[in-house]
Amino acid sequence: MNFYTPSSRVDDSVGMIRAVFGQLFPIPLGGLVALLIGTLCLFLVSGIALAQQPEVPSDGKATQGAKPVETEPVSPPAKEVDVDALINKAANAAAAQQQYELKYRFTKGSTLRWQVEHTATTKTHMAKDTEEMSSRSQSVRAWKVLNIDAKGNMVFEHSIESLNAWEKVGDTEPIAYNSQTDKTPPPYYQSTAEKLGRPLATLTVAPTGQIVNRQSDLEAADFGMGEVLIPMPDKPIAIGHKWSVPKQFQAENEDGEVMQYAARVVYELQKVVDGQAYLTFKTEVLTPLDSEKARSQLLSKLSKGVAVFDLEKGLIIQRTIEWNEKVQGFEGDDSLLQYIAKLNEKFLEGSAVGENTTLQPKR
Repeated sequence: MNFYTPSSRVDDSVGMIRAVFGQLFPIPLGGLVALLIGTLCLFLVSGIALAQQPEVPSDGKATQGAKPVETEPVSPPAKEVDVDALINKAANAAAAQQQYELKYRFTKGSTLRWQVEHTATTKTHMAKDTEEMSSRSQSVRAWKVLNIDAKGNMVFEHSIESLNAWEKVGDTEPIAYNSQTDKTPPPYYQSTAEKLGRPLATLTVAPTGQIVNRQSDLEAADFGMGEVLIPMPDKPIAIGHKWSVPKQFQAENEDGEVMQYAARVVYELQKVVDGQAYLTFKTEVLTPLDSEKARSQLLSKLSKGVAVFDLEKGLIIQRTIEWNEKVQGFEGDDSLLQYIAKLNEKFLEGSAVGENTTLQPKR
């Protein structure tokens, strides 16, 4: 019977280890022991390093005095893309670059009619006296197209077919006249009634709206209502394009001297919707207007407004002109003049003369 002492058992164990590792790793036992010791030291160092990290309580806050644990910032969620907005933006950008030709096109033998409504109020204050004059008129304007020449110039007769008007000055009774119901006009409207239904002028205009020739016994007065036709650019334009037409005004200053004032009407193509071009316009005086008396004589010419041009029909189907001006000190310090007015024109298509037809531009 063999008895093993502890030392002999250790020797046998070492022998077994040597035999096993000698087959797997043909290295001396001393090297194997060194490898085991190194591995143990590595685990000890790692455990010490982990033990030195700050403890994070359950509430997510680091313990006092411990160095905060640095973490990478969390990126915010990606913003949702508004596809419709991008499409609309691209469409608007494309529309802004598109070119539009604004040219008038009339048909020989046709008669074009517009319903015109004009309201105006003038207030005059001098010393202790104040006077107010108000007027309103509704009329039907007609253009009878006589000819179209080889250049596309259009010849037409301009006339007023009907009139419904009244005017009131101060506290006096208003004077009224309706050409469709009144057989005899009041004396105030007598001369106006005689001109109804008769050609007031024969005009030849280019496709751009410029007047080539005018034949009339009446003086072509400028009341700030714009040209007979809005002058258009001679080439296609994009949205945002501006153009201007020069004007010349004259007025008398405080010394009785007649002054000349350079002005212009500035037009701009604002937008095009469903084949209808929306134009804005405004009258600007370029010469310094230092005289209040001269300014008081120009109030009715300082207008602004909007017009709708139908690209397919080749004509203006609606126009609105507004005035809202005042001047103080034109006849002494205690004098005030205010002028407020509005004019609406609407094209009447296939309507009877004088019919109360309302035409709204497409939206």
